Amino acid sequence: MAGKKTGKRLLTWVLVLVMALSLLPLNALAANGPGMDSGSGMIFTKKLVSDAPDNDGNYTIQMTAQATGTTTTTTKVEPMDIVLVLDQSGSMGDKFGTGTRQSAMKAAVNSFIGEVANKYSPNADHRMAIVTFSDEAKTLPGWTAVDSTGAAALTSEINDLPKEPEGATNVGAGMELAQTLMDNDAYTGDNTDRQKTVIVFTDGVPTKQSDFNTEVANTAISAAKAMKASDVTIYTVGIFNGANPTEMYGASGFDTNSDGTVIRNGQKITGVCFRVRIFRKLTGLPGTAS
Repeated sequence: MAGKKTGKRLLTWVLVLVMALSLLPLNALAANGPGMDSGSGMIFTKKLVSDAPDNDGNYTIQMTAQATGTTTTTTKVEPMDIVLVLDQSGSMGDKFGTGTRQSAMKAAVNSFIGEVANKYSPNADHRMAIVTFSDEAKTLPGWTAVDSTGAAALTSEINDLPKEPEGATNVGAGMELAQTLMDNDAYTGDNTDRQKTVIVFTDGVPTKQSDFNTEVANTAISAAKAMKASDVTIYTVGIFNGANPTEMYGASGFDTNSDGTVIRNGQKITGVCFRVRIFRKLTGLPGTAS
């Protein structure tokens, strides 16, 4: 009789152990240490709490599951659509440093195109268009992919700009043309989440002839405001010494400010006609201006 009881108890222990082990992942049952479940990325460990069963003949197995602690970081590059709006008025031929304002602008723009091209990839298919303005505005190349071929075409257009530009500073016409390009970007690729940017290079006062023109200034401001409302970021690079980014209006030699207010008692405010922001680094793309 005692032998039968012992046999039944042993059978009970075996069944309990089989049921407990059936709950474990197969790769967690490896002997001598923890096991890795490749499907879940978890580390399993098991430990027999006591070599002897309890009064009911049960063994206690302690199980521990632990995450591996592995972290995966994914970086998404946001491609850019950039319109360069370039002043080609007569004053761009004025002396600037060891050259002229025109030569300084051309060197800066070509360097910037090169930096953008260096960051071009299938997932960052940056594009660029160029607008020039003097009496009127025109588009040189429209939207161009800034890969090696496109960068060469863009720099060729910049190099072909005249050494001695002529005409007024109709920045309003230039900004309206930039707005048209942004509204009709004609992009057909897969990277539809794009950062839109306009960079204006100018040497200052908006004119139709030689005097400050309120209509030209307000046209530029209206176009900039409309683009900003469409999530377009706008930078203005002043190509002259002493640009003041905090100065909203300039009236040196003029009777009205760009907001239409009249200068009274002969008061003159030196500087630029509307706010000029000198940018030092375009987000995601190295580039400087001075």
